[in-house]
Amino acid sequence: MHDNLVDNTSLIDIKNIEINRDLQPNERIQEFIKSVKNPYLFKCEGMIVESVFSTSDHTLTDRLKQYFRIVE
Repeated sequence: MHDNLVDNTSLIDIKNIEINRDLQPNERIQEFIKSVKNPYLFKCEGMIVESVFSTSDHTLTDRLKQYFRIVE
């Protein structure tokens, strides 16, 4: 996480972004990226979300299943 490197108050909360649904899918993606400024680091309802890519073969679904098995 980049908490120490990024001013958290400067991150855009995607809950506040409104995308014109009349646009074509490609245009909606462009509008989202323009609005969020950094599609790899943003907020969602105040929680910081950081997207990173891994060379692992495990998917997010795999990891979530693993997590929920542990916390049961």
